[in-house]
Amino acid sequence: LILVMAFAGLRISEACGLKANNLTPEAIALRFMGKGSKERIVHIPAPLFALLRDHAQGKATGSYLFPGRGKRKAVSRFTVSHQMAFLGEMAGIKDLHPHRLRHFFATWLYALTNDPFRVAREMGHANVQTTFGYAGLVEPPPHIKRMEDLMKEVLG
Repeated sequence: LILVMAFAGLRISEACGLKANNLTPEAIALRFMGKGSKERIVHIPAPLFALLRDHAQGKATGSYLFPGRGKRKAVSRFTVSHQMAFLGEMAGIKDLHPHRLRHFFATWLYALTNDPFRVAREMGHANVQTTFGYAGLVEPPPHIKRMEDLMKEVLG
């Protein structure tokens, strides 16, 4: 779930609500309803797509990729936020919270593409000016490199 937020730029509510049928194999992407009930298609790195596909294997089409406990159908935002803070402390990343991963994604994708309009589209921003604030359009902060290293470690 953390990798999805970091490398697809999803909001925490979007990531928690992902279902098995949100994976689109033909495009190596996620298709889901974003903020404002607007459909978004976000292309993701192939290793992350493979990880999600394996994670979804055997799940019913409409079931959540990240189920919660008890009566909850999907993992709660509260649980994810607390787990991220804990994992961030263990990795030496202070104040790691879900929305910070959207900033990471914007900075990372902009560094790869140098295309603020693509970043805006992938993030679901109607105005590219909003994206400028997310990406900072400056050299990525040191924690960005650390997060990329962690992803490489996890995905091999």
